[in-house]
Amino acid sequence: MLRRVIPLLPWAALVGAAAAVAVVNDGYVTTVATVTILWAILAVGLNVIMGYAGYLHLGLGAFYGLGAYGAAILAVRYHQAAWVPMILMPLLGAAVGAVLGPIVLRTRGLHFAVATMAIGMIVSDVSNNWVSVTGGPIGIAGIARPGKFMIGPALVNLKTPIGFFALGCLLLLLLLVVGSVMHRSRFVLVLRGLKSDEMLTRSFGFPTVRYKVAAFAVAGAYAAIAGVLYAYFIQYISPEPFTFFSASFQAFVVLAIGGPGLLWGPVLGAALLTGLPEILQLDPQVKLIVYGLVLLAVIVLLPRGLAAGLTDAFSYVATRFRRAV
Repeated sequence: MLRRVIPLLPWAALVGAAAAVAVVNDGYVTTVATVTILWAILAVGLNVIMGYAGYLHLGLGAFYGLGAYGAAILAVRYHQAAWVPMILMPLLGAAVGAVLGPIVLRTRGLHFAVATMAIGMIVSDVSNNWVSVTGGPIGIAGIARPGKFMIGPALVNLKTPIGFFALGCLLLLLLLVVGSVMHRSRFVLVLRGLKSDEMLTRSFGFPTVRYKVAAFAVAGAYAAIAGVLYAYFIQYISPEPFTFFSASFQAFVVLAIGGPGLLWGPVLGAALLTGLPEILQLDPQVKLIVYGLVLLAVIVLLPRGLAAGLTDAFSYVATRFRRAV
């Protein structure tokens, strides 16, 4: 019985945390929770290519910015409804990933990391200098949030912080459900095989290149979703939030600390590294020091991440409980 209950605990914790934020209904807390959701979505996408397949993707900020700039341009210059970029930009992110994937996935390890970092640097440079499209360093302002939206039986006003938070929770929950199904699928099993021994996996007849490109495309689509949410949430975008250190590296740290290759690792890492420092109101310089210390401690003491450590602890407690009973 206890073994069946334990897998439900993270879902219950997520629903409970969302309910607590809704009950408190404080503007600052809601904003921090929404930003945490954005980082969780980014890390969930990164988990597909890095956690499962073992490829260190350091260019996620490019796809994050693609989603944000696409949403901003469609909303401000073409006056499109919010659902248009929410559908188009993930598809575009996946398409760009599918085009770039066969090129960069010819490499592996450090070479792949450098190649994806170069993609991010190119996109960052373009967003700074293509002023007629991106607005350059000034960016794009005036992104209006959508109005009311039906979430189940409830009509939610997305112009309010709590309403937008509800939309973010819904999207994160849907992506986690998809991730839960994917976690047990042949797709992820093959990606795990690639991570362990690519040549052996290829010898079994699996088209490994297709699986790797698909994982790269999925990561790009998830990052684009986070970018669209960011654009509508902040209502202003500029190149800075999508640079390597602001986006790609932080997403890597969130996943590395939370637990790569685990469904709940990205969520746990986002909550710890994004939500907790804001709640504690740490100074930005102190926050960077805390990031480094936490990352070092986790790598040394819990190399599989916090989620794996908690899973092992729950399993140990459950085993002792069954023996005691």
